[in-house]
Amino acid sequence: MVIEGLFKQVGIKSVWYVDEQSLADYKKLGVDAKVGGKLTPARNMVLDDAKKKNLVAVEVSDDIGKWIYFDCEKQDFRGEKDFKKANASLLGTKKYIISPLAAAQFMLAKMRADPDKPHLGGVFPTANAAMTLGSSEFGKQHFILGDFFVAEPASPCRFDTNMTLKEDYDYTCAHIKQHGCVLRCNRMFLQVKHATNAGGAVASRDSAGAKEKVNIAILQTKWPGVFRNNGRRKCTAGTEVTMNWSGYGKVAAAGKEKKGGAAKEKKEKTASPLKVKKLGMKGMKVKTLQKKLAMKTGKLATQFPDSAVLKYTKEVAGVDYINARCSKCHLKTIGECRGTTYKDAAGKEKTYGYSDLQYDIKGGRLVVTKSKRSA
Repeated sequence: MVIEGLFKQVGIKSVWYVDEQSLADYKKLGVDAKVGGKLTPARNMVLDDAKKKNLVAVEVSDDIGKWIYFDCEKQDFRGEKDFKKANASLLGTKKYIISPLAAAQFMLAKMRADPDKPHLGGVFPTANAAMTLGSSEFGKQHFILGDFFVAEPASPCRFDTNMTLKEDYDYTCAHIKQHGCVLRCNRMFLQVKHATNAGGAVASRDSAGAKEKVNIAILQTKWPGVFRNNGRRKCTAGTEVTMNWSGYGKVAAAGKEKKGGAAKEKKEKTASPLKVKKLGMKGMKVKTLQKKLAMKTGKLATQFPDSAVLKYTKEVAGVDYINARCSKCHLKTIGECRGTTYKDAAGKEKTYGYSDLQYDIKGGRLVVTKSKRSA
């Protein structure tokens, strides 16, 4: 692999987190690999392993060809109606091909020097440098691409394992909400072939875009006002989004309707989604699925808010793995517990979700409290 060669050139010993079916193939390549599950569980395992060792997590996709940095100040393109001037500016701009180690060290240094203390750093999400030369070098409320990012071990933010696509949009929002900002370098770019490369997120897409739309529905439910459909992209309608964090929570205020002379405000609930498969995606129209998803997740989020603290009662279950997963939830918020992983009686890795939470509470092993954490 090209990326493994780039690591070895600068003395990096990498660990690849892959699904069980791919493990043997990675081992044949001579790399250090371990089973991490599919996309989001693997991403979370990297973050968890780094946290245990108090190390910074640097996640890198295996289809990156190179890192590129453009050394220039913000350009003035005011009044321009196309990218001609921006493209011309690129011709005279110094650019450097840098190692993944240099890219990660640069981002971490900028993160730790920033007074707002972001816990997540990344690069510009496309390879078109002309799009960003007119902006500041760093942005703090912008999308962080999942192909390459740097995360501080102190952050509790994790990927939503109910998402099969666009999980990095959700992860970005979680960081902004938790820590106040992220840090994106708008002068650093990746050369990636993930749009056509087999496996990974590509394997989760379908030609009709149904899965994309389901995941977008999850984003719009959890982060109202932040995401809207991107009509500029040449793709299946409704499968791409733009992110604007400044709109978070403002959808309700913009959706006032007058009825009988009085303004009636449309209320939107934010929620973390259930697994789509539980709602019966097969054969269901996307709009119907989105509506059911929003209704179901809204009710559960109200009943079990992420900020509420769980306490383990030490009520013993008949199965050891249930006792183990409940004890791990002791004095943690629901938001911190959802999305974590555990192994069932057969040793199979599972993701802790609302159904598990409901089961453990009903069994008397966990109780929900709004009080502050205490022993």
